[in-house]
Amino acid sequence: MAAEDERAKYVHAFDDPVMWDGHATMIDEVAKQGPKPDLVVLSVGGGGLFCGVATGMARNGWGGVPILACETEGTASFAASLAAGKLVEIDAITSVATSLGARMVAPRALELSRERPVISYVASDAVAVRACSRFLDDHRVPRRARLRRFALGALRKQPAARRRRNRPRDRLRRHRHQRGQAAEHGGTPPRGVRERMVSKN
Repeated sequence: MAAEDERAKYVHAFDDPVMWDGHATMIDEVAKQGPKPDLVVLSVGGGGLFCGVATGMARNGWGGVPILACETEGTASFAASLAAGKLVEIDAITSVATSLGARMVAPRALELSRERPVISYVASDAVAVRACSRFLDDHRVPRRARLRRFALGALRKQPAARRRRNRPRDRLRRHRHQRGQAAEHGGTPPRGVRERMVSKN
């Protein structure tokens, strides 16, 4: 669209100063409201948020405050670049957090990491999911809404055939079949079916 309309502008998802400037305004607002922090924690995918936060911290006199840059295993291109001292492109995104990762971070992110203290932290998917669950608990997000979000995320990772097996009408059909088997055995389902019913409940 940008090529067809001279008034349009293409803005990269994370490697663009326009994005960084927008993120930096968050730090401007925080700096007006409170004292200088001891540490700033953020997630890193392609490095756009990191670049913006680092820029905002520098212009507010927080250049010496460390940034804890968090990634999940399988998306940690920033951690790999920090360890190598140069930009590193990882082979593939293998974490469940596929939408949060980039195979290589913005070059500016690595440049900024050389100008300020940065602590790299790479967590497993299991740790990240537990942290999300705890965050939802702390903020009292209803369990039903929470389960719906996790279920949708899990279904997107499943093959189409498996997603079809998990459709509500298919689950109901399986449940009725299991109840029928239970009736044939005097109200007690066969051992294998009983174990499956227990595990599903």
